[in-house]
Order: sequence, then structure tokens, then C-alpha cells
Amino acid sequence: QARRHVRAVSTAQFVNTSMMDAEAMMRNMLKEMEDQSGGGVEMDRTEMKDKAVHMASMAPARVSGYKRGRPLRVFSKGSTLLQDALYNKGVAFSPSERERLGLRGLLPPRFYDLKQQYDLFISQYQEVTEQVEQGHASPLDQWKLLQGLKHLNRVLYYLALMENFQSMAPIVYTPTIGDICLNWSKLWVAGRHKEMYFSMKDKGEMAAMVYNYPVAEVDLIVVTDGSRVLGLGDLGVNGAGICIGKMDLYIAGAGFYPSRIIPVALDLGTDNAKLREDPLYLGSPEPKPKGEEYFAYVDEFIKAMRRRYPHALIHFEDFETERARELLRRYRHNSFVFNDDIQGTAAVTLSAFLGYVRATGVELRDLRILCAGAGSSALGILELTAQYIAKETGMSEEEARKKFYVLDSKGLIGTGRKGLNVDKAMFVADAPDQLDLLEAAKFSKPHILFGCSTIGGLFTDDVLTEVASHHDNPLIMPLSNPTSKAECTIEAAVRCTEGRAIFASGSPFADTATPAGGVMYGNQCNNAFVFPGIAMGATLSGATRVNDEMLMAAAKRLSECVSDSEVAMGKLFPRVENIRGVTEHVTAACAISAIETGVATGGGRGIDWTADDLAAQVRPFMWEPDYVTYIDSTWQPQHEM
Repeated sequence: QARRHVRAVSTAQFVNTSMMDAEAMMRNMLKEMEDQSGGGVEMDRTEMKDKAVHMASMAPARVSGYKRGRPLRVFSKGSTLLQDALYNKGVAFSPSERERLGLRGLLPPRFYDLKQQYDLFISQYQEVTEQVEQGHASPLDQWKLLQGLKHLNRVLYYLALMENFQSMAPIVYTPTIGDICLNWSKLWVAGRHKEMYFSMKDKGEMAAMVYNYPVAEVDLIVVTDGSRVLGLGDLGVNGAGICIGKMDLYIAGAGFYPSRIIPVALDLGTDNAKLREDPLYLGSPEPKPKGEEYFAYVDEFIKAMRRRYPHALIHFEDFETERARELLRRYRHNSFVFNDDIQGTAAVTLSAFLGYVRATGVELRDLRILCAGAGSSALGILELTAQYIAKETGMSEEEARKKFYVLDSKGLIGTGRKGLNVDKAMFVADAPDQLDLLEAAKFSKPHILFGCSTIGGLFTDDVLTEVASHHDNPLIMPLSNPTSKAECTIEAAVRCTEGRAIFASGSPFADTATPAGGVMYGNQCNNAFVFPGIAMGATLSGATRVNDEMLMAAAKRLSECVSDSEVAMGKLFPRVENIRGVTEHVTAACAISAIETGVATGGGRGIDWTADDLAAQVRPFMWEPDYVTYIDSTWQPQHEM
């Protein structure tokens, strides 16, 4: 019976392990069963070795003991290895690797190193970019070219993304990812992105389904139900694209190992009638369940993931506002979860506020903020900002909120408003109820105007001019994505404020000349500045929760990455092409905060979290897209007798 148990062990347990590791795992299992049964369980080394080799051969190409720069033992050979994008090098396999890994005759004889491959691809990408600029192609064509490379060679793909982050991030993520999600059912290719799908039909089976994923160790799970993808509404299973884009930013931005992230589409139907009627739609063509029925599916999914990956961070992405906030309420205090739309957006926006305070000299306690939109992102920003102001000034959060003015679909949330949920009720202003945006701007005289409304053009010329009439350098922040949903353009901000405003947006805008001969910088309030570091800091420190103190630490450290001279010019964020450097600092800040607040133990990775060179200590734990030498897994070192 014990032997049958060993033979039945899931293949997934042996993914990313060497043959000797597999033997050790079996030996430990046998020892445990002997202890439980009183002995009598045996397996000789030959049988154990055969079993380990068999288990190793059943999974895709895998490696053992990854450490930067060290050779890797790979289990696959020949065409199987060439079909595994994570380990395929193409013509960069050396002559000796081609010999020992069964690749001779399967590749052209010419050898290119990684630099030559990179240069060749970039020349191809630039050709498509030129066609886009001339109007003969679209960003979708750039995305397709990048995804074709990703399907063949992950190292080369992530090298290209890291080296060209500023220009390529908008292609693999927002704003282009919005078009990708709208057309996901037409663009989907089986196995290309290594994503998973769970649906209502899988009720009661999710715990078993998790073991279909061919990786035994995972650090991060990015999941969406597609109910609020960017500003595009409920896209159902098409939201898978947003999780895949997020995965790419985690890998390029923070150095998570590519095989240790799972993008997941939680297909619980869609309330988008047009999608349900589309014969090409790949998701469940039925409405989403309501109330506790909906949350029961999500709960089963989380428990299933926790059973197999107990230490992985579960990242909620693009859930509809009410569901997003409820999920965070249910799980953030007892599970390792993170919502970038609420928590990441709050941290990066708070960082912009801190930069604005440095640039203008406005005191935190005096900051007046007008917010267009009362969804999960908007309220998350205001909640974290109130906490930070209270922490830094000694005033209460309630006092800080008195200078916040929030508009929902009915107008300003003011005195006498009835029927508010618990989240909106915290932001009732001492002002007439249901003022429109222009009236609210006149009443509140805000230093900061930001929008999470997804209503393109909401910040009209009259509104912008009114805001600029009260302060020399107001902060204008149209945060809605994609670009078509932005509340205003940078050109409008220049025109209506005479170039005096400081500008930051959700989607990218180019720097623009001002009437006085200066520049209004198109600061992008990009979550990629914080969410990679928050997740990596939490992971490396061994955190079990992501708390608000970690978010505030991330915001403060990000703001410190911008010099005083840059802030004085109107720059609120560091250069996005230095994303890894920024992430190192945010990672360190979040890890220290997690340890200080008691939600992390330090991670046991040998990092001295009190060291002055902490960012440099974090760097070796970040995966780098580089080729290393491969060793045949069947090779064994000869031991002296």
C-alpha cells in the first residue's frame, strides 16, 4: 500500500526539482510512512532512481536549483526543449549544449549570442513601430510581435521589455491591453501564456484542478473575474489579458521568476449582454451570480490555491468596485492578498501627493482634494491619504477627511445624502449635496483635482480654469484608463491653467510646452512603480499580510526617488525606464515595514534588513533575463568510493 501511495504521488510535486531532489523527497515520504506504520516500507535506490526519472520526464522542461549565473540542470532535450519558451535559446545554444542536449540537426548551424538576438529583434520591432507612426499599423501589431517572441523565448522577450520599458510597457499593459482584452477571444492561443481558467462549472473541483498546473512552487497568483477591466466594463473571461499583462510587469519590474506566477481568469459569467450573445466569446455565456453565491465561488478558489500554494500572494485585479472592496474586507486581515486597483493605486497616488507637497510647500494638514469618482480606486486613495496625513501630523483621520470632497454619479456627496454604503458614508462633505463638478470646484477650492470616473473629458475647460483660479500650481490628475477614458488631456491642462498646473495621469501623455516657454511634464501615475516592489518586499520578507503601513512605506520611498530639483520642475515620479532600480527601493521599504509591524519574520533568506545597502542585498533575488549554461539532468557527479 505504501508503494502504491508513492507511485500515486502527483507529478506536480516534482516540477522544478532535480532527480536527486526527487529521490530525497521519496526517501522522506517513505520515512514518514515507516514512522506511522511501524516499519516495513522499503524501496531500493534503483527503484527510487527509476521512479524519480519517470516523474521528472513527465513534466515540461524544468530546472533544478536556479541561482543567478549558475548552470541549470534541465530535464528535457531535443525538440521538447526547443518548444519550452522559458528555456529555449534558439540559435544561442552553444555547440557543447547542442551536443549534450540532443539539439544537433534541429537548429541552423549559425550561433548568435543574446546581444545579437536582441539587436535583431529590436530592428524588427522598430520596423513595426515606424509603420504604427505612419498609420500603416496599430499598437495591436506591436503586441502581436512581442507575444510571438514571448511564445518562443521568454529570456529574450523580458530582456527586450526591460531594456525598453518606457515604450513597451504601454504595449503589453495599459493602454493597449484594453484593446487586447476586448478582442481576447479572437487573440487567444492555447498554452501561450500559461494561464489558468476556473468557472462555475468547476464548483467542488477547484482543489483538484489546481494540481493540473505544472509548477510546484509559485510566489504570485494574479486573478480577475473580468467584471471591471480598466474603464471598459465587464469583459468576463476576456479579462485574462489584463492578468497576463500584469504578470509581465511583475517579471520585468521586480524580477519574479517567470514560471512562479500564475495568471488566472475566474470565469463567473458576465453581465455584458453583448458578450453573452457573441458566438466567439470563450467564457460562460450567463450572468454573474449575486450575493453570497458569487463569494462562495471566489472562496473555493482561494482555498484551493492556498492548499497547494500556501505562501503565494494572491493579487486581485480588475474586480468590480463593490466586489473588490468586499473581497479585500473579507481576506486582507486573514490571508496573503493584495488588490492593486485599490491598494496599489492608493500608494502610487499618495506618492504623487507627497511630491506635490514638496513642490509647492502646501502643508499636509491643509491639503484640499476634489475627487471625481467614488469607486474602489478613488476611495482607496482617499482612505490611505487620510491615514498618512493622520500619521504624519497627529490629526485624526476624520479631521483629514473633512478637506476631501467626493463626487459619485449623483454629484458631490454632501450633507443630507441618504442610502450611502459604509465606504461612501465616510466621505460626506460639509457642503450642499449633489453639486456638479464645476460647483464643487468653486465650493472646495481644491489644491488637487483627481478623477477615477472613467468619463473621458469630464474635466472641462471651465472646471480646469476654476481649479487654477484658486492656486498657483494645482495638481491635475486624470487617472482613468485607457486614454479614451481620461478626464482631460495634458493639452487641456496647459491651456486652461496657463501652464501653471502640475500634471499626472493614469495613461501616458507626452511632455508639453507651456505658454511661458517651460514644460508641463506628463507624469504617469503608473502602478508599476509600486506593485512590483510591494509584492517582492512582502515575498522576500516572509510576510503573511499586506497592510496599510507597507503601502504608506512604498509611497514615501517612491517619492524619495525623485530629487528636490526634479520635484521643483514638476516631476513627480522617477524615470520609468529605471523600473528595477525603483523596485529595489520600494521592495526594501515594504519589507522593513512588514517586519516592523509584525506581519513578516524576515524571510530567512540571509538578507540583513538593517543594512545601509539594503537595495543591493535585494538585487540578487531578482531574476535577470540572461542565458546560463544547461546541464543534462541525467548527468550525475562521480563520488569517490
